[in-house]
Amino acid sequence: MRTQPHSKSSLFLIEMLFSLLFFSMIAALCIQVFVQSHRLSQKSENLNEAQNLASSLAEVIIASEGNSSSMRTYFPEAVFSEDQIFLYYDSDWNLTSEKNSSYVLFTALQQKDFTLSGTISVSENRKNPKEKESEIYSLSFRHHIPKTVTKESSARRKSSEHPGQKNAKEGTIQ
Repeated sequence: MRTQPHSKSSLFLIEMLFSLLFFSMIAALCIQVFVQSHRLSQKSENLNEAQNLASSLAEVIIASEGNSSSMRTYFPEAVFSEDQIFLYYDSDWNLTSEKNSSYVLFTALQQKDFTLSGTISVSENRKNPKEKESEIYSLSFRHHIPKTVTKESSARRKSSEHPGQKNAKEGTIQ
């Protein structure tokens, strides 16, 4: 029986194949980590923009006390309906029309007595109606609208007071 000795070159070739396999697996793992990092960075950037826009809109609503005509000066591109406000943004977070939008900022307002409250929701605007919109950020707010006193109501109140009531009030203070 005669055996043939293994060639050193075939052993070297097998070793090179294993090294190549090992490095290709490590490269695939690194690419996955970089892709995941990019997605996480994009998600964080979107959350930051959504928070900034929602808080800015809440401040404008509170400052205007829910008056849509004064809000139009700050957001002329907004779509106002009865108690709702829609703002549409493109992928770079610039105001745009509904058909070109990637994100939508939706606001539902309610006013009860002297309290203005609402919810601002920022979500991705899906083109396919079967897809559910994914909410990025939501902000709820509540604002007390102070009752204003006019000169007419102040004059009516003074004329309706009796002189005896005024003295009685002064007597209880002293």
